[in-house]
Amino acid sequence: MKRIILLSISIIILFSLPVFSQNLEDVVYLKNGGILHGIIIEQIPNQFLKIQTHDNKVFVYHYDEIDRIIKVEVHQNYYLYPGLSWGYLFLYPGGGQFYNGQYTKGMIIATSSLAFLMVGVYSNNYSVVPFLGYGCLWVYSMIDASLYAIKVNKANTLSYNLSPALLNLAMVSKPYPGLSFSVKF
Repeated sequence: MKRIILLSISIIILFSLPVFSQNLEDVVYLKNGGILHGIIIEQIPNQFLKIQTHDNKVFVYHYDEIDRIIKVEVHQNYYLYPGLSWGYLFLYPGGGQFYNGQYTKGMIIATSSLAFLMVGVYSNNYSVVPFLGYGCLWVYSMIDASLYAIKVNKANTLSYNLSPALLNLAMVSKPYPGLSFSVKF
């Protein structure tokens, strides 16, 4: 039994390590109000800074032009598969949260479910309560991972709106009926 628990802990750690790598980018705020996003490729303190933007342009600024420099996490539009996030939960509870990018929630669910499992296995009175807690946490993580994936997909989808509108044309004084079209990326 100890080998099974040790194996499950090893699997949790193995699947959890790659998800902690974050995509970070440098953001340079200039004193004139400009903001540059990219990667700092060369930096000499108190002299100058070179930053390469996402379109591969390189900008050089002296330190007296720079207000502050920070690193931020890059949020990309991506599609999450709710079935895949649900499927990761069969490896271990919290696996779907890791797939969705909810690393803290995934670690909390994985460690607490492992604690429930260990208490249930090593308790002398063979209580059902720890196993019931483990099962409830597992079901909660299944529902939560799938619903979060659906929510992210709704926020990241391409949408459009086509609606009737009154158009004010510059050549005429009165409005004419027409269509308004807007696109959300």
